[in-house]
Amino acid sequence: VTVELRPGWVNTEPGTKVMPLLPLERREAVELISNLLGSSPMELGDSARIVEAAEGNPLFMEEMLLMLEDDGLLRRAGDRWQVTGDLSQVAVPPTIQALLAARLDRLGTPERAVLGAASVIGKDFWWGAVSALCPEDLRPSVGTHLQTLIRRGLITPEKSTLAGEDAFRFHHLLIQDASYEGLPKGRRADLHERFAGWIRGRMADRAVDYEEVIGYHLEQAWRYRAELGAGPDATGALGAEAAGHLALHKIRKVSHSRQGHSIVVSSFTQSLRIIHRYLQPASSPLVRLLSKPRKHLSHGMYRRQGNGQLHVYS
Repeated sequence: VTVELRPGWVNTEPGTKVMPLLPLERREAVELISNLLGSSPMELGDSARIVEAAEGNPLFMEEMLLMLEDDGLLRRAGDRWQVTGDLSQVAVPPTIQALLAARLDRLGTPERAVLGAASVIGKDFWWGAVSALCPEDLRPSVGTHLQTLIRRGLITPEKSTLAGEDAFRFHHLLIQDASYEGLPKGRRADLHERFAGWIRGRMADRAVDYEEVIGYHLEQAWRYRAELGAGPDATGALGAEAAGHLALHKIRKVSHSRQGHSIVVSSFTQSLRIIHRYLQPASSPLVRLLSKPRKHLSHGMYRRQGNGQLHVYS
């Protein structure tokens, strides 16, 4: 996937090689299931159905076994699995996305709410942030639901980058995607905006380092509300706020760059596009600054004041 999205990354350094990840062969897939099940092998017909549906995708096979565990048809005993029911009547989802969606559907409502909040934050997330995004009556039990999600193999504990905050990570990016796709757009917009607020409050002393993160989540909130039909009167302030954070991130990037303005200033086009999209007036000092020729862009043209606001000298 990375090579398809970023073909320029291939062979950019001497000695780099591309190693294609091919699907597992049937023999390898059967061996993988056998290794996962250990001393309780699956009936040949049952394993064949999973192997055929997985099409050589080891993640599919792992998640299928986890789904069977969710349904009580497999039971873990230490590092081994034990078959405890008839697997012949189990419907095998046709794709990994359908399989993950089926697993999430088996969660209780509180676990789905916790996982949905986490999916908005990112692949890595913090307990405190998830709690802040959940309904108030759910917050006291967020820790219990996180432990349930760990036991089900959907998330794992992660080393935290924030003091005093327990961190977690989705077991796989596709699990995060499946949970996020299950959220209505209105709910996504609300959670993105609230997470931006949590970041501002939690990182108040380091807010400048999180301009891009805050701007991204505010922009997502604006985009979903616009897609739902909210007009500029209802979304303009939110869009302008997003644009401001993203533009300040670009400005700070230029002022700290050692590569020269000519390399970094090209990223300002994103800020211009966003600002104009949110109907910022053309006379805005920020628009005028970003519109200047590259040779006139200098960190001496702007200065952050004591109140944290950016003053532009134009």
